[in-house]
Amino acid sequence: MTAAEFMLIEEQSRKLKYDFAQIEYNFRDLNSAAMEQIATANESKDGVLSSIFDIEESIR
Repeated sequence: MTAAEFMLIEEQSRKLKYDFAQIEYNFRDLNSAAMEQIATANESKDGVLSSIFDIEESIR
């Protein structure tokens, strides 16, 4: 393996690590919003479940 190939692999690894960190951050943010919404819900169980499913869909 040449130095150029190694540097390319290292750069791609850093980019992947950043991408996964961003995904984790986004997931934690959505999860936090979901928990807050559930905790402050003044709706019926059906409404809360509907909210959970909406949030789950946005995660996908």
